[in-house]
Amino acid sequence: MRIDKKARELYPDSAIDYDEMADDVFNQIDSAEQEYSTEAYDDFEEPIQSSLDDIEQYDMNDEAEDDFDITYRTPDFVFEEGPKKAEMLIGTILPEEITVADNIEDYLDENDSKNPGIYNIYPGDAEYENLEKKKTYNKKVKSYEKGSPAVYDPIYDEIIIRSDMLEKNNIPKTTRFLTHENVHKLEKNVAFRQPMPRVLSEPNTEMFKDMVENNVIENDWSNFLKGDKIGTSDKEKRQKFIKHRRDLSNSMRNEYAFSEQLAYFGEHTMQKSIKNPKRKTERVLNRMWFQ
Repeated sequence: MRIDKKARELYPDSAIDYDEMADDVFNQIDSAEQEYSTEAYDDFEEPIQSSLDDIEQYDMNDEAEDDFDITYRTPDFVFEEGPKKAEMLIGTILPEEITVADNIEDYLDENDSKNPGIYNIYPGDAEYENLEKKKTYNKKVKSYEKGSPAVYDPIYDEIIIRSDMLEKNNIPKTTRFLTHENVHKLEKNVAFRQPMPRVLSEPNTEMFKDMVENNVIENDWSNFLKGDKIGTSDKEKRQKFIKHRRDLSNSMRNEYAFSEQLAYFGEHTMQKSIKNPKRKTERVLNRMWFQ
């Protein structure tokens, strides 16, 4: 211990007493350390772990762990009561960036003319896609829809929306279309992402292949539709409702390739998929939106 020099000069006798007192205190501390017992630690049955790898995994079943992950990543605004404003969904459910064009086909043709040969770098469709279903769907869309309201172009990784869709009275419809196209964008980014995610619960190509092989979206969609109450005792209306529901299920099963199944499911079930996802498809969408 350092004794102040000025104090020694003013109070030489006290300084000497102070030195002796300090020595006595330190002698007591040294003695206490030497006599200190570790008996309290010896009472533990298990030794202290030497590595994080030695620590046992927390006892939590898969479903609880999955629920925790979903809740943890979901933004706070999702759990707030009341309707959600479109701007709250930007960057998650809705795309962060869009391109507005008066005519989408003309815009794409202009892009292609500026970049000759760009389609040669396109990696093609993912291995889990059913190309026959994709052709059937594209043919059906072209037969009844003149001018797409919005599209996702995988070549430029760009979502383009028709300018007239941004009118104020079109907000609900525009939100639905952009939700659909953003699912396409997210799914493509997963399909061609490198490197693959190290967390198995994150959407990946193996997960998508498994969903195709086990008809996950088709079954989830059918169960989702069955959850809608018919809401009428009128026999004729009831039969029409059931027929419409059956037609929707058949279209999903027979005409939609995986990418369209996922986008269509996300477009129509977004309210359930963001807040309390229970079905496999809902959980996959939730993780794609809230990364």
